[in-house]
Amino acid sequence: MKVLLITADRSTTSGEPQNIGDALLTDALASALREHGHEVVVADFGGGDRTSAAVPRRRLGGLRSLAVAARASDVVLLGGGTLLADDQPDRPFAGLPRLCLAARVVAAVGRSRFAVFGAGMDETGRRRVRLAHRLVLRGVPVWLRDADSASRAARLGATADVCGDVSLFLSETVAALGADVGARRGAVLALNRNEARDLGPGDVGDLAGRHGTVSFVSMDQGDDGDAQALPVGLDGLDVVGGPLSWQRAAEAIGAAEVVVASRMHALYIAAMCDVPSVATASSAKVRSFVDDYDVAYASTTSEAAQTRARSGRHEVELRRRRLDAAFSELDRWIRA
Repeated sequence: MKVLLITADRSTTSGEPQNIGDALLTDALASALREHGHEVVVADFGGGDRTSAAVPRRRLGGLRSLAVAARASDVVLLGGGTLLADDQPDRPFAGLPRLCLAARVVAAVGRSRFAVFGAGMDETGRRRVRLAHRLVLRGVPVWLRDADSASRAARLGATADVCGDVSLFLSETVAALGADVGARRGAVLALNRNEARDLGPGDVGDLAGRHGTVSFVSMDQGDDGDAQALPVGLDGLDVVGGPLSWQRAAEAIGAAEVVVASRMHALYIAAMCDVPSVATASSAKVRSFVDDYDVAYASTTSEAAQTRARSGRHEVELRRRRLDAAFSELDRWIRA
């Protein structure tokens, strides 16, 4: 079957993934669909053509090109990443809410079937965004990333099952990118802009004293990427050169003794590579990851630098089995 896959993954003008986590999720879900015999077109609404990816992207310029792609597909699948979120609250109706609603509309107009698989859903206060999410989820098969997302969907009247994070489709591939345990060195930081700007020399010094080297992996590579928010004067902090693929990011994370992260998919990569981690962020999705994978949590970056890390690897196999079972349901629905 022909599947048009719409995710949060975007290419920069230079053809690199803007968000490494979104690129990982997209390659993982698209690869799973292809392995089950489906023809997959991955939509890319970014500013350039992707230079390399496990599954090629098709650059779409707007609603018209999206509608054309939907008409040529049997299924429009919204999947991977926190797509059901109000990511541009300062604008009347833009960003992800508009994309998700547009995908649902063009699928209906083009008479393609529509489903949601592996997406996360944030809490939102704006009535217009809640209405858009209600329309997107109404009367279609929905599998969401975690129980908290499913609960939010239920409050909008949707019926959603929990499938897990689709990055786990590539758990063995990611694990193979990690270094042998005896060869792991140093600490890796993967902080979003909010936590990155709060990083201080004392935090870097604490981590360096315990683990030797301290590196920073920018999981967002846009013009206002994570590394751009780092304060000046952080002696001893090495910023891993970019632009990065998710494979290169996984190699850096998988070579560390410990990971301190507020970027959720840095935490997923650490779990898949069996690297102990400390999560730090107030975001609902990171807290949900902490609960699901039982990794260490610290409320601030300074606290995280002094917190004993824990590995979430023990949960990966169990949650991969749940993901595979949910995908079998999706596959049957696509073929029906």
